[in-house]
Amino acid sequence: MNEVAENIRTQNAKIEETGEMFRSLNAEISEVSEAIEKIRKQTEALDVQKTEVLDIVDGLAAIAEQNAAGTQETSASMAEFHEIIDSCHEATEELTKLAQNLADHTEQFTL
Repeated sequence: MNEVAENIRTQNAKIEETGEMFRSLNAEISEVSEAIEKIRKQTEALDVQKTEVLDIVDGLAAIAEQNAAGTQETSASMAEFHEIIDSCHEATEELTKLAQNLADHTEQFTL
């Protein structure tokens, strides 16, 4: 009978150890669940920030495209302006020649 009682006490001790292990495991599972929830929230926050950054990058890309278009327009305007200046220079040279020619021809006449 003593042996049976001893076996029961041993089994009860083992059951208590097993229960303690399950309680410890349950606590660790709770900690892991909390950590997973924190990670999930941080991931959501990062996703929001990623979206904001992408929106900003898209805005910057649009501005860069506008700047490129403006630069092309300015370059075209400068080329046109250069052509106008060249044309004015040629016209000025021609006018100078005509004025000189007129002056040469009017020297023949004296009043």
